[in-house]
Amino acid sequence: MEIIKFDLNELEKVGTGFTYYLLGRSYDLEENNVEQDYNKALYYYQKGFDLDYPLCIYSLGISYELGLGKI
Repeated sequence: MEIIKFDLNELEKVGTGFTYYLLGRSYDLEENNVEQDYNKALYYYQKGFDLDYPLCIYSLGISYELGLGKI
């Protein structure tokens, strides 16, 4: 199975709920060659939350519940 890696700079330019989810997940789970950074993950999940994107809403809630990161 081939693993797809995303260009995070390009994803940020798109600015959709899905791309914010991918950005948040990348920082949350150390995907796409980035170091884990819960604060950045929360930042992107919040941006997706503001767009009512369900996966960002869920991920933001889980992050808060687990005490990961600070906005």
